[in-house]
Amino acid sequence: MEDKLSTVIRTPIEHHYSRVSSDQLCELQHHNQAIELKPLLRLKLANCYFHEGHYGCAERMYCREVVAIRLQALLTVLPDTLGIIVFDAFRSIATQHSLFESISKDIRCRYPAFTESELNAEVRKFVAHPDEPSRFAIPPHNSGGAIDLALFDVSTGHQLNFGSGFDEQTPLAVTDYFEQPYDRSQTLFNESEWLTIRDNRRLLFGLMKSYGFVNFSCEWWHFDLGDCLWANELGIDWYYPSMEHDVQTLKE
Repeated sequence: MEDKLSTVIRTPIEHHYSRVSSDQLCELQHHNQAIELKPLLRLKLANCYFHEGHYGCAERMYCREVVAIRLQALLTVLPDTLGIIVFDAFRSIATQHSLFESISKDIRCRYPAFTESELNAEVRKFVAHPDEPSRFAIPPHNSGGAIDLALFDVSTGHQLNFGSGFDEQTPLAVTDYFEQPYDRSQTLFNESEWLTIRDNRRLLFGLMKSYGFVNFSCEWWHFDLGDCLWANELGIDWYYPSMEHDVQTLKE
């Protein structure tokens, strides 16, 4: 187990993924039910957007069954000292609208000189527009196949250092940002911090990749399984549809 984790940490982040076998695809199709994601001793549910008050959010979190199955499997290979914290999973279309508007305002404030097209391009690096089928047939989170997460220290409850906050809209959020050679003149991090962040990202990325997830390269915390972003990355035609109706049924 330790050898596997050491290998993961030594392996640079690369967005190259193995082909999906017919058996693996059958598993995704078989375990496609919408389920409530339940907290465990080493699986914390932050449900960030609900607590931030975005409209359309539910108090409980939901995902595709296969996503929960693979997170539980991942916990078995993590050291007992580490756990997973989930920021967001299924996202309603209403919440997707809310986030798009919120992030647009934040980026407009940060870059007031942006033209409308520059603003739209920057916003779309970090959040999908819910009414833009030319880019995403189904917004990844709305399909129930996308999940935002990090690792935390079980003894302290504190998240490991990943170099940026969840949903931070800066270059630091790019998954392989810390794969660059350390340059003191270009960063506020010291070299030890830089290498710790790099290794934490490698650990999260490598383990999620080994369980069939693909990563959205602009966000170190965002991973996809069975959604259209995953399908695009792997060159597959099949992907999950919206989970909106299924979640409404579960709520009732």
